[in-house]
Amino acid sequence: MRRSAAARAALQFHGPFGTRGLRGRENGVHRANHSTGVGRRLSSSIVKRFLEELVNAALIATGILSAGMGLKGFLLSSNFIDGGVTGVCMLLAKTTPVSLAVWLPVVNLPFVAIGYRQMGGAFAARSALAIAGLRRRALLHPLSRRHYRSAS
Repeated sequence: MRRSAAARAALQFHGPFGTRGLRGRENGVHRANHSTGVGRRLSSSIVKRFLEELVNAALIATGILSAGMGLKGFLLSSNFIDGGVTGVCMLLAKTTPVSLAVWLPVVNLPFVAIGYRQMGGAFAARSALAIAGLRRRALLHPLSRRHYRSAS
């Protein structure tokens, strides 16, 4: 394959793998980095990632508590049906002998799979944990099965 003069000059200057070259080599010369800055950057990035995941976990827990209180305090006790996927689960729990705690993960499973494919494994794992937390909250709630089914 013939390249233009500009393309050949760019490859000679930058190399085929960008300006740093393959595996951190710059212009064909391997430079060992023995400075302490690399370790600090690595540990600070690990700490930053840990703090981000800690914030994510706190927000997921807040969401579970909020949704659980809404289910327990308002929707189930008033015999209302919510909209969206939770509403579909509540409708299925009302019309079948299967409880809400079983329907929540079953109905949400296709959405977790789509999230895995589109957004990645971390998003799907967080979503699955949030759904599992809401399921556990629905299991702990005495009205989620008994009262909700008897009201029909």
